[in-house]
Amino acid sequence: MATELIKAIRKKISRLPIKYLIFSHFHTDHILGAGAFLKENPCITIIAHQKTAEHIGAYTMNEQKSWGDEIKRKSIDARNQAILTKSEENKNYLLKAADEFDAYYRDIKTSVIVPPNLTFTDSLGLYDKYFNIQLRWLGAGHTPGDIVVIVPQDKVLITGDLVHDFEPLFWDADPDSWIQVLEKIKQIDFDYFIRGHGDMHEGKDIVYAWQNYIKELKTKTLIAIKNNLTLKSFQDEITLESFTSLQNGYGERIQKFRTSYMEFLPGPILDAVKDEIAYVWKFYN
Repeated sequence: MATELIKAIRKKISRLPIKYLIFSHFHTDHILGAGAFLKENPCITIIAHQKTAEHIGAYTMNEQKSWGDEIKRKSIDARNQAILTKSEENKNYLLKAADEFDAYYRDIKTSVIVPPNLTFTDSLGLYDKYFNIQLRWLGAGHTPGDIVVIVPQDKVLITGDLVHDFEPLFWDADPDSWIQVLEKIKQIDFDYFIRGHGDMHEGKDIVYAWQNYIKELKTKTLIAIKNNLTLKSFQDEITLESFTSLQNGYGERIQKFRTSYMEFLPGPILDAVKDEIAYVWKFYN
């Protein structure tokens, strides 16, 4: 996948050496392509927050294996469903999905983990005669080491997985700090922003939507804990209609992007909300 990205850069942007590669955070879908960039330019500078670098050194090898194993399980699941379905159209769809999972599995297993060779803790600037780029750590959010990238002359913000077109994911998150990070993002002067998943967008509407959703998820979870509910009973009573922050088309928007970008991977958004509740529940308990 990274090789295809490099080809697109060569075709559409420049044939000059790629001097810098920036890791937004440590999750494997954001770092495993680094080997292709290193092969392209052995002198490349790979930049990340110090916390991201520490996590990559300690945990990424195991995470790469577990991620690959999960994709392989999805391939097997798709093939099993294909055997059971009576619709030829569904069967072909499921078999195509399984083939894509198998290709993805091979890609994950053969990718080489490449650690960053330049780290920072608060901010870092990259400058040349025509351009400057600002890297900032605004606090823990989706992971402890998420950063944003600001291109001030074009009023562009790159957010990684701090904000994107799907629902927030809390596997390694600090919800309290994430809410504050989103508040800081709202104060940045930008017209366009690019996410780790989804499209380029104008304005800050989705930043507000994410912050409202995380606040509501946090509030509902803390109330359930205070009322001595079990996690299962809390999850069972959750409906999309009970979330004010998912109304006015925002929940449908998330479902649309989940389906269009990940195809076989996503289930209903309600299942995703319940899964995320489990992580938030664990954080506050």
